[in-house]
Amino acid sequence: MCKPAAFILDKAVGLQFHLESSRKSIIRLIKNCGDELIEEKYIQSPEDICTQTDRFPEMNRLTTMFLLKSF
Repeated sequence: MCKPAAFILDKAVGLQFHLESSRKSIIRLIKNCGDELIEEKYIQSPEDICTQTDRFPEMNRLTTMFLLKSF
């Protein structure tokens, strides 16, 4: 089981997801590491990941906000 996770400890931030991703970087990850994607409740299939491209602009906006924020 893989629960979504994020945490802040002092000035360190840990994320279990990749806000910095782009469609191109996701395709590269699937090409090079796709064999690690197994059928589990919280793991998306490569097809699902690649078809949800409408999420990238918001992810990239959040990445910029996150990187510019001082903790």
